[in-house]
Amino acid sequence: MRLRLGKWSWLIIGIGVLCVLGLLSERHSAGSQVGHAQMSRNRVAVRGGTLPLNEVAAVSSRGSPNSITSGNPSMAALQAKVAHLEEKLDGMLNQVPDTTIWCVITANCTHKICTLEMGKMAQFHGPGHLRIEGQGQWEQCVCADNTIFAPGGAGGQGSGCVAYDFGIREEAEFGVQFARAGCEVHAFDPSPTTANYMRDKFENEFKPYLSTLHKQYHFHPYGGGGTDGTVALFGYNWDQVTIRRPPKGQEGKSGGERGGVFAKIRKLASVMNAYGHTWVDVLKIDIEGSEFRLLESAIDDFSDIDLANKIKSATGRDLPLGCLPTDHLMLEWHHFGYDARYNAPTFFNYFTEKMRKCGLKLFAMTLPWAPNGGKEGPYARQCFCRFCESLPLDEQFVAHGVRQTWLPQGRPEGDPPKWEHWDPTEVRV
Repeated sequence: MRLRLGKWSWLIIGIGVLCVLGLLSERHSAGSQVGHAQMSRNRVAVRGGTLPLNEVAAVSSRGSPNSITSGNPSMAALQAKVAHLEEKLDGMLNQVPDTTIWCVITANCTHKICTLEMGKMAQFHGPGHLRIEGQGQWEQCVCADNTIFAPGGAGGQGSGCVAYDFGIREEAEFGVQFARAGCEVHAFDPSPTTANYMRDKFENEFKPYLSTLHKQYHFHPYGGGGTDGTVALFGYNWDQVTIRRPPKGQEGKSGGERGGVFAKIRKLASVMNAYGHTWVDVLKIDIEGSEFRLLESAIDDFSDIDLANKIKSATGRDLPLGCLPTDHLMLEWHHFGYDARYNAPTFFNYFTEKMRKCGLKLFAMTLPWAPNGGKEGPYARQCFCRFCESLPLDEQFVAHGVRQTWLPQGRPEGDPPKWEHWDPTEVRV
């Protein structure tokens, strides 16, 4: 007997066959995805490819390098990244060996070159760190012990002194004097106030040194920060800009700088790359709150193994990962909070511990204070040096005041050393 099917029957059968084929295709695809997922679960992506998960699990960032990482660039990069992230996490949680480390003076400097509050520079020779009686409070200090600031002489680098001055407003003396000493100076500030100062006042203020400054001093109308781009900055009512909204009573008026500006900023690593620098002998940062993102991004960028190898190749220095390529670091901190457990600024502890590991020692500091009856701030200053003398453990001490004599415990304060004008053309060893 012959079975005859109508056109609708054939259509139904066709649809059924297509469904079966679709199911078979999905099963095959799913099987491939499972296999791929299984492979992905057993490997991890790193620079230059992937690595087996069992090898990654063997990476111990807190211990010594193991046989797997030895001679394996990909594993070395992964281990460095894990160590960097662990260090950042510990810092975020304030899990550092000593929660007072941020204010412990660990080095002695006998030849200090400092800017004063009115923008001028002075020096003194002698131990300890004191207020400048009758002249105002010091702002930033460089330790000139075992260092010559001169072309080809700074830090033993052999290629000439390089100095960066982030944040100048209307006080360019710091960079000017290091330019006179022979350093290649780059100054950065995005503020319209600074732009006006550089246009209208700078050359008249430093007229005797213009022939030197035209060759050695370079001003850039952008700031330092944690990204390369444009950010909004708020205006203070005293013609300064900040990344943080000013406290009540200090807000800028609407319009112009007093109401805020959009400013270009760049990361430290980007700036150095733009000007062909692998080392900055003197690094001063006073940028009204943007210092946190500038330093955080710098630690991240200089944790890159390729960049560290580039620095080593150019300078001969084997810099630990995450360290700033500098010998002299001066910071003014702004608008920070405290870990209520220790009454200590969390990022200070992390950063100071990091600088210790990098070979930069804290030789001067002002404890946090808030000017104008607490309406401003808080502020704090830290100064680090690489070549200054380390204090023995039993002579290290906690900075205990802003305007008091700082000398190791047990030593008599004695008479304050005499300050004198710093002439950078007089080279001292």
